[in-house]
Order: sequence, then structure tokens, then C-alpha cells
Amino acid sequence: MVTDTQWRAFCEAFGQPALLADAGLATNPLRVAARERLLPSLRELFKTLTRAEISRICEASKIGFAPIRRPDELLDDPHLACPGAMIEVALPRGGSTPIPALPIEMDGQRLKKRLDIPRVGEHSADIASELGCEPALIEELIAEGVLGVDAADTEQPASRADDKIGEIASA
Repeated sequence: MVTDTQWRAFCEAFGQPALLADAGLATNPLRVAARERLLPSLRELFKTLTRAEISRICEASKIGFAPIRRPDELLDDPHLACPGAMIEVALPRGGSTPIPALPIEMDGQRLKKRLDIPRVGEHSADIASELGCEPALIEELIAEGVLGVDAADTEQPASRADDKIGEIASA
């Protein structure tokens, strides 16, 4: 519970008046500082409840939450079964996989996928250029192994990496 309002709602929903009355837990910074004594109390509380009971209490009290799931349970989450909750992304070595979309809406619409998952180092030269590095410096950083580049670039150093640096130099 990050905000004091959330903390109050949590304590009331889970029947924890002593925690709510504890002046040492009144604000989020105090709760963070008291983590060592607070977490054992919360563990004991949650041991007495099932995951379904915790979810029901949070839902009924409008407390924001997300149950921690194992990867094999992720696709069974009812929130991810909603239209638009999952997006298909291309994998670097071919094929695709569904992943959860950002849970953000603008004008009542979920944000769409903008890009696929980048390959490691795919945008390194572009980012270095955007940060003000000259093409010669980018080449030097790549040669010294300071700046990582796409594995496909390192397999064919005279092709894609040089082309990318050439693009940056002519921009």
C-alpha cells in the first residue's frame, strides 16, 4: 500500500485496526522503515486466507492488487482474457508469442503495440547517436566492446553495423 488512503482501506478491509492505529505506520515512508516488523504481521494475516479470499476482499474494497502468478498461470488470469489485454509480439529468432499489454487506456482504448521486442544491441548505435556520440566514437565503442550491437551485426561486421554507422553519419 503506497498511499495513506490505500493503507487505511487495506487495514479496514482486512480487519487490522491495530495496524491502522500504529503511529509508526501512519505514512508510507514510516511503513517502509518499519518493513522488518510489518512484514511478519502481514505474512501471518495472509496465511489465514486463501488467494481467492484475498482477491475477493481487495476487489470488494476497491484496493488495487494483482495476484502473483506463475508463468504457467498467467494466461488463466481473467483480466488478461479481456479483449486487447494480450498483444502478439515477434520473437528475435522468428515466431511470435502473446504478452500482456500495458494496462493503460487513452480515450477508452488500450494502447497498441508500437514495436516488437528488440534484439540485444539492436538500437545501441541509434541511441548513442541520439545521445550526441559522433559516428567515429560509436565505431570505437563498438570495436572496444563498450557498446553492444545486435548479434547479427557482429556476425557480419562489414554489413549491418557499418551500414548503421553510415546512416548516422549521413543524418
